[in-house]
Amino acid sequence: MSVMSRRVGAHLIDFSLYNGISYLLTEGFLRIVYYIGKAAHWITADYDHAFHPYFSLGADTVIGLVFAWFYYVAPQARTGQTIGKRWMKIRVIVETEAGPVVMGFRKSIIRFLGYGLSYLLMGCGFLMAFFHPRRQALHDLMVGTVTIKAD
Repeated sequence: MSVMSRRVGAHLIDFSLYNGISYLLTEGFLRIVYYIGKAAHWITADYDHAFHPYFSLGADTVIGLVFAWFYYVAPQARTGQTIGKRWMKIRVIVETEAGPVVMGFRKSIIRFLGYGLSYLLMGCGFLMAFFHPRRQALHDLMVGTVTIKAD
């Protein structure tokens, strides 16, 4: 199996796990707030009408970003792998003159922001990897990383 097909598989695994768990965390938080508010008589509406849409969006954004730190940023900074990358047996590294190294937190944060930029560009940032000679996507080019098969 090529590194590109492993990358696609890893991205699908990570995308599914991250979004599913992030949804459950947000829904759980909103349910807890709802039941506390209901018990304290702060909330009188049913659950579907209890929160302003901006409150739900804000909760989803904050919880999603905090979870992203633990799911994407921290693991890639330390080991170069997320759960999906580990399952697909690939690793993200920075090539240096001294040899390959993991990227560290600064590069991992920038790389994660590059994921967001690629989504804003309707996936074009990810598609770049299919045409780039070193198979680097936009987020890889932003921080100088490459994806390799893990040992």
